[in-house]
Amino acid sequence: MEKGFKYLIAVDQQKCTGCSACQLACSFHHTKDCGLGASCIRIDRDNGTGRIETTILEECCDMCMDQEHPLCIRFCAPGALFLSRKRVAS
Repeated sequence: MEKGFKYLIAVDQQKCTGCSACQLACSFHHTKDCGLGASCIRIDRDNGTGRIETTILEECCDMCMDQEHPLCIRFCAPGALFLSRKRVAS
């Protein structure tokens, strides 16, 4: 990854289906268990409107440092998650 940039996981809310695969992958990375509790990703669904809101908790995300790519991105079937880069002040 390029120096001078911070990489973050971003969400295309229009593509997210709320399947929770990213949550399971993230939780597995942190605990080696497929529960949702240890995930750095939160998915909120409004069953009345069908609205889905996905939030990445940057304070606990370590970008799966031991993996080639973050697991949440790897297992996001609809392609809603992607890496975003942001220039950091020097």
